[in-house]
Amino acid sequence: MNKPDAPDPCVALIGDVGWEGLYHLGDEAMTEAAIGELQSRGIADITIIAAEAAPAQKRYGVSAIDRFGFGTRWNRKRLEERYTTLVSEIANDFGTMPPEDPAHAILDLVRRCDAVIIAGGGNITSRYLYHVYERSVLTKLAKKFGKPLLMTSQTIGPSIDDAHLGIVAEILTSASMIGARELDSLALIGDLTAGRATAYRTLDDAFHLRADAADEEWVAALNLDDRFVVASVSPYVSNPFWSEDEYFTQMAAILDSVAAELDETVYLLPHAGSPIRDEKKHDQISHERVIKTSSSSRIYALPVMSARECLAVMKKATLAVSTRYHPIVLGQSVGTPTISIGVDAYSFVRMYGAQKNFETAELHLPARRATADAVSALSSQVAAQRRVYEQHIKAIEPVRRAEAKTWWDALVERIRESSGGTVPSFAEVPSLKLANVEAVSCSEHAAHNELSLMYDSLIRERKAKAHTEDIVGRVGKDRDQQRQARLAAESEISTLRSELVAANSRKVVRLADKLGAVVRALRRRKS
Repeated sequence: MNKPDAPDPCVALIGDVGWEGLYHLGDEAMTEAAIGELQSRGIADITIIAAEAAPAQKRYGVSAIDRFGFGTRWNRKRLEERYTTLVSEIANDFGTMPPEDPAHAILDLVRRCDAVIIAGGGNITSRYLYHVYERSVLTKLAKKFGKPLLMTSQTIGPSIDDAHLGIVAEILTSASMIGARELDSLALIGDLTAGRATAYRTLDDAFHLRADAADEEWVAALNLDDRFVVASVSPYVSNPFWSEDEYFTQMAAILDSVAAELDETVYLLPHAGSPIRDEKKHDQISHERVIKTSSSSRIYALPVMSARECLAVMKKATLAVSTRYHPIVLGQSVGTPTISIGVDAYSFVRMYGAQKNFETAELHLPARRATADAVSALSSQVAAQRRVYEQHIKAIEPVRRAEAKTWWDALVERIRESSGGTVPSFAEVPSLKLANVEAVSCSEHAAHNELSLMYDSLIRERKAKAHTEDIVGRVGKDRDQQRQARLAAESEISTLRSELVAANSRKVVRLADKLGAVVRALRRRKS
């Protein structure tokens, strides 16, 4: 029962959304879905804490304010300085900070709201430290004013530096409810908090979205071929098998081979790009590289579109091939199979996890396995057995949709402080069985993931060493600059070592020791 005569609650919702010159389909989809789920349960007073308030308000039709002001391109030192300042100022309500600082509006919002929600995303990772810091400050504000903190549709990690473990643990233990969209994230939450966090396994919230008639009409105006494959190619790659150039060459070869095997056009569907005419970002650029490298003349780029329009496109596709995460989720929503390719440890956790939520993990390939022949052969089997896939999803979909509804029912009960007692659940479901398709073993996936983590550490070591040597070459005999160079190098080593410990690789530790030799040389110069 709700409290008698209780006013409609006010909710503060933070998401990585609202950029004027960027539409990141997955993040926008999760926040849009969260707004829809709240509104369908009678919560209309929603304010988004967004990258840019005006575009977010226009896009979603709810109130919006700017985020805390962490720059996405700031170095670690600048991020830490901003974070330290905000945390130290919470006790006095940011009283000594400039009146135009966005922290004031966020504090006022949290003070008057009834709950704070961290919308879906893969933001709780040292890879995106600015997101960790802004969520940490928001968590501290929620605690200050005694407001429940709720986290939905989350990936946690996989990379969290030692310096950030306590910060992340505080966020997780402060939350009344956490929805983890992969089993790996659920396990990591338990490890980081020693089981003290209230976490549940859930679906990605983008699964709630539906295309409407207007979206269907928009897609019809594209005049797409009757039979086609969609693909999404992230601009980012970090694994020991492909350099950046090799990655785009490989993806072009894969998509050329799929087009030939299925005798279908391949449309590249951007999941991150600029909606501004004649401006190109992220996937728009990576898709241009794929087309330029392609030899088939059967690959074409689609414009940036909304998540719902993307659903309408995917519904018509034979299948999808992707190094992006969200095509898996949207494909599951409309019954279109997605062959996913993990290009780094971060993508593996999310993509493999999304496939496992519907027990379709045999459609996920680590980079080492993703050859043109392997992907085209798999695409042929998936297309030929499309009916088997559809039946598999159709049997599981009611279960997952009921669980997703229960999750949001429970979350809103917590906001309303009602006594409904709804408990989220996540049932085991049967695995997809395709003839002539051999799934990659869990142990091989795990090994590939660990190798990718180690590779990330190696790349960081190489960059740190090059950066330090560059400083040494420029400082000459200036002792003050030498001291600064030594401190910078030691900071680089400290950051690196925390990642190396996480990767548990003695080989990489020995390489880090080589960077230490540079510092020792600097000390000798100083003396």
